[in-house]
Amino acid sequence: REEPSSDYLPKRARLTTDSQKRVAFFNDYSDLDGSKISSVGMERLCADLRLHPSSAVMLILAWVLEAKEMCVFTRSEWLSGLAKLQCDDLHSLRQCLPNLEGLLKQKSVLAKIYRYAFDFTCDPGQRSIEMDSAIEMLTIIFGHRYVSWPLLESFAAFLKRCSYRGINRDQWYNILDFADNIPADMASYDESGAWPVLIDEFVAERRTELGLPPF
Repeated sequence: REEPSSDYLPKRARLTTDSQKRVAFFNDYSDLDGSKISSVGMERLCADLRLHPSSAVMLILAWVLEAKEMCVFTRSEWLSGLAKLQCDDLHSLRQCLPNLEGLLKQKSVLAKIYRYAFDFTCDPGQRSIEMDSAIEMLTIIFGHRYVSWPLLESFAAFLKRCSYRGINRDQWYNILDFADNIPADMASYDESGAWPVLIDEFVAERRTELGLPPF
């Protein structure tokens, strides 16, 4: 996993934050044993932050906290992550969210978040993301207004009907390169490039839809 450098995090005025307040903030949402925030607490946290649990901002927050498991923030992840953000209560974290969302405007940071999303979404012990989960995560990232990939809808529809059962790491990383560099008319796509077969098949289908000859 790539750890988020504090260099990429939003710069805020120097604040004195209280570690004990961060602990109390964590305890407001944690499970009874106090070790983690899991599904029930996460739903309450999202509601209080006025965020959908499947929003891009929650993904970015998970990246900053270096969360290892979806829908779970451990005590150590929470305390260290909020210290980096200089937040110690609901109000300060809510104020920080627009700046976190703005990180998606930076291509280098978007790439880090995108790569993090593969491990975050992949089930433990698996080497690929189950297809429905992959489509959902791609939609969270590429459907955001700061990213907005024009081919997202077509690509998601292709994934739903293709024969692949999941997306592996190489395919996942290449999807970002494809979205970033290939226009909707496929004009600059190089069939002899080192693209995964999955993307070759999508391009072939897309060219047919556009009335273009096959390669």
